[in-house]
Amino acid sequence: MPENAKKIEFSDISNVEVTCFFDSLEHFDDIYHIKKIKTDYIFISVPHCHNLSDEWFLDWYHRRENEHLYHFNKESLCNFMDECGYECVYSSNFEDIVRFNPKMHPLTNILSCIFKRKDL
Repeated sequence: MPENAKKIEFSDISNVEVTCFFDSLEHFDDIYHIKKIKTDYIFISVPHCHNLSDEWFLDWYHRRENEHLYHFNKESLCNFMDECGYECVYSSNFEDIVRFNPKMHPLTNILSCIFKRKDL
């Protein structure tokens, strides 16, 4: 584990500057627990769901029935986080450089966003 980093339970996240969710938010039973976090910034990385059609979604590389409970594109993730009190300050697909998937090409594979608490 990196120096000055510590592992804590989700329910204990409070009064920290940055909280990261790498490939985890889509697994939460209740994503609205995010409203309970007292953090300045949230960095989220999720599989980028383009949902081009029912067929595309059913065959989607990242689709994991009973494992991935939520599916996001940029708009839906930003809307959800807005509802939780955070605004999107940055978004990209930079992880595609190291997590390239030929099955997704030319579509982006991973969506990464940084959110800032609105009342900062």
